[in-house]
Amino acid sequence: MNGIITEIQHGSIHDGPGLRSVVFLKGCQLRCFWCHNPEAISPRRQLAFDQAKCLGCGRCLGFCKAHQLTKDGHTIDRSQCRSCFRCVEMCFPGALSICGREICAEDVVKDVAQDIPFYMVRTFSVPPNLPGEPGFPCLCPVKPFKASPPVMFRKMT
Repeated sequence: MNGIITEIQHGSIHDGPGLRSVVFLKGCQLRCFWCHNPEAISPRRQLAFDQAKCLGCGRCLGFCKAHQLTKDGHTIDRSQCRSCFRCVEMCFPGALSICGREICAEDVVKDVAQDIPFYMVRTFSVPPNLPGEPGFPCLCPVKPFKASPPVMFRKMT
């Protein structure tokens, strides 16, 4: 089965507790006004533009009517874009890119599975510490879908 994703984020610590891998899928059905990933709303690949990288060289102009250079810089008329992405190939500074790539479920699993070693160990610091003494790390291997083994802490005095 294939789908279109924007990215795979490894070692994410945002939007919830814990460390995790996040796969950002295209075609979000929600229309949250606080959306941090509006590029994921459309289910199709899209042209992305980073104005800060644009040199105004005009190499992208000859491919479609969507690109225009004005006194204000490079503009894109999205209604004229046919998503051929030939302009992306010509943009050497990387201001134009494709948002979204097709990937099969097996490749997503292979990619995310590389993170498993990072999720198999938990590190704890035991308070309170003695003055001038660092926290005491305790490594505990965690087996998926099973309770964690007992954690051994140093004796508090």
